[in-house]
Amino acid sequence: MRWIVKVARTANRLLGRVNSVVAVFCGALVFGYMFLVIANVTGRYTLASPVYGTMEIGQLVLASVIFFSLGYAQTEGAHIRVKAVIERLPHNRRELFEITTLALGVLMMILMAWRALPFALESYNLGEVHVSVAVPIWPAKFIFFVGWSLLGIQFFVELINRVLPKLDTGSHESLREKD
Repeated sequence: MRWIVKVARTANRLLGRVNSVVAVFCGALVFGYMFLVIANVTGRYTLASPVYGTMEIGQLVLASVIFFSLGYAQTEGAHIRVKAVIERLPHNRRELFEITTLALGVLMMILMAWRALPFALESYNLGEVHVSVAVPIWPAKFIFFVGWSLLGIQFFVELINRVLPKLDTGSHESLREKD
């Protein structure tokens, strides 16, 4: 059983790194989009020539940032929780509630990713683009798949974290090693 805890710790560290890289990528996307908006506004009002496709690209950037950030937000514990209800439960029921929630999250994210992949592949094969500007849509559809997958993997690692006791300390609050 000790090897499972080691694998879970390694998976948790690796997933934390992946989610951090994805979060930095999201920040770069927003930063790059900011320059596109500045170019669009400047072009529109000074040269009477806006950058076409800015709104469509913005929609893709927004979808990317939202879906790529799901796993990172879960890693950081930043998702919204109803603590007023959860904290009133007895400790054993609270733990059962958390485990049940994580298990349902894993199942839901597997289903969401499984259903998103065929739509992304179909969009890619068709070369789907926005109607008004030739901006491809398929990358955003793949991002849905990746986002749901990362969140599902994060839920799964946290589920293992809750179910398996830490053999070293007897506490199973987190497999994340504290600095």
